[in-house]
Amino acid sequence: MEKTRSKRLDRLKLRLVEASCATCAPAIRRQLEKVKGVEWVGANPVLDLIFVDYDPDLIDTEEILQVVKRSGYTAVRASA
Repeated sequence: MEKTRSKRLDRLKLRLVEASCATCAPAIRRQLEKVKGVEWVGANPVLDLIFVDYDPDLIDTEEILQVVKRSGYTAVRASA
């Protein structure tokens, strides 16, 4: 029987900078969900937070931040 290796996922917590509407987080989430290596994206629009579970073998945090930037928003790493 062949063993399947489970992926190791990292979680990135981002704080949106100058997000001014309730549609910002969902718009960013839709863009991130299209990216290879991003497994799950959650958002808390009230606190302007985005949570990203990603495969570090396929994408890194800087690439994730660039996707946010290309979406027209700015985000910074939030403290844990």
